[in-house]
Amino acid sequence: MKRWFLPIAITVIPVALSCKTIRREVKAPDPYFEPALATIMTQFKRDAAGFGKPVSSWALAKLRVVSFVSDVERKRAEYGMTADPHGDTAGACTDAKVTNKVGEGALEYRLSESSWQEIWISQQYAHDPHGWQLKELVYHELGHCLLGLDHKPGPEHGIMSSSIHKDPQWIAANWDRMVRELFGQR
Repeated sequence: MKRWFLPIAITVIPVALSCKTIRREVKAPDPYFEPALATIMTQFKRDAAGFGKPVSSWALAKLRVVSFVSDVERKRAEYGMTADPHGDTAGACTDAKVTNKVGEGALEYRLSESSWQEIWISQQYAHDPHGWQLKELVYHELGHCLLGLDHKPGPEHGIMSSSIHKDPQWIAANWDRMVRELFGQR
């Protein structure tokens, strides 16, 4: 009996897998970097290298999209991220991960796994007349995505603080100090 059961079990499992419908495979998006944001990203990479903290090619390859969006909160919801309690998110860095599978339960087989990062910047900053808030915001999100930094707690007013600075003249006057702090230099 045992000899007869084993060959049947081996042939039945592959048939069961091959009968399942394959879900549409999802892949990481093609790279897209909004031109105005790509320019700031280039400055960020240059600053990082200048402070001895070059951005790894792996981190750069994982970052697939840097773009303006009309509603950052809606994009966060689409990716299953928790909502900002204030509802006024200026930008976000997200880790996206998709596993493409065939079958279910014990018969599940993983076809592929894709993970990538995207940065979304609120469209309202596209028209920043001085450019300082946009630059601070992009550096902030790149700090999350490329350097793995968290928000900076406390009263310090650095690039990684949890809110964007409202006064462009203040940002301009403190920019060099904030960039040094971002890359670990005092």
